Amino acid sequence: MKQNELQNQLNWKIDNGNLQIKLEKVLDQENVSAFWPESEIIQKKETFSTVRIEAESLEVCEGIGISFIFHWNKYCEIHSRAFEISGLRKEFQTLLSQFSASDFDLKTESAPTHHFVEDVGVRFDEQVQKAANVIEFIGETVSVMGKAFVNPERIRWKEVLKIMEQTGVDALFIIALIGFLLGLIMSFQSAIPMQRFGAEIFVANLVALSLFRELGPLMTSIILAGRSGSSFAAELGTMKVSEELDALNTMGLNPIQFLVLPRLIAASIITPLLSIFFNFFWTGGVSDRNPFFRLSYGDIYKSDCKISVDCRSGRRNV
Repeated sequence: MKQNELQNQLNWKIDNGNLQIKLEKVLDQENVSAFWPESEIIQKKETFSTVRIEAESLEVCEGIGISFIFHWNKYCEIHSRAFEISGLRKEFQTLLSQFSASDFDLKTESAPTHHFVEDVGVRFDEQVQKAANVIEFIGETVSVMGKAFVNPERIRWKEVLKIMEQTGVDALFIIALIGFLLGLIMSFQSAIPMQRFGAEIFVANLVALSLFRELGPLMTSIILAGRSGSSFAAELGTMKVSEELDALNTMGLNPIQFLVLPRLIAASIITPLLSIFFNFFWTGGVSDRNPFFRLSYGDIYKSDCKISVDCRSGRRNV
């Protein structure tokens, strides 16, 4: 016969293949957590066919105590061993009877399988829904903008000026830097091959043609889309998450008119102005400080004016 006492709470003994566990007055967090590891060792190392728990002295039993009793019940069900409990109070027996071993079985859900055609249909439906949402947003924005132009007093001009400052003035440094570097790089790249043919005087025309007509507005739009566009998306997304848009709808305010329209007007006004500043700053890269050719700002200015005249008249020659 083997016998042991754990933490003065759990008394157990094995007699003729029967494991007898006698519970004391209290089964709380401190006591059960102390002898639970030992009960695991008993289950692994000792040999017995019946588990008998005597609970006549049990007066206080917390949830972890019910878990301990259920743990032994489940162990006996899994290993086909007899389980008996005696003297357990009615209220504790009610809690214990609400559980079964199957309630704690590990349930694994297999990943759903889809056919290739079904996957294509689901993806196509998602893309259609996204396109429908974009079309709906564009249509509502155009409608609100038309109503705002009919009644300009409905536009929040103070908000438009504030957004213009954030979008334009704060972006002026990066516009100037990119413009200067792009003009410098293009002048370097074009000066070397054109110098071989003695045509370095036309470097200003080449750079002015490419930057003034196409790359200037394009680079300005890309910078604004990356800098200001992402800022708009983050700001409106935060409002969506914090339910500020729902609050506007609750108060009867159109979020498109209240939030989208000022940003759209500000971006439409500030983009051409920043394009002009971009075209001004790239001339700093095409200057007489370039070691491969010597051009004055006068030459650059003449080329710039010639390009602008060609743009207005539709001529392609420089």
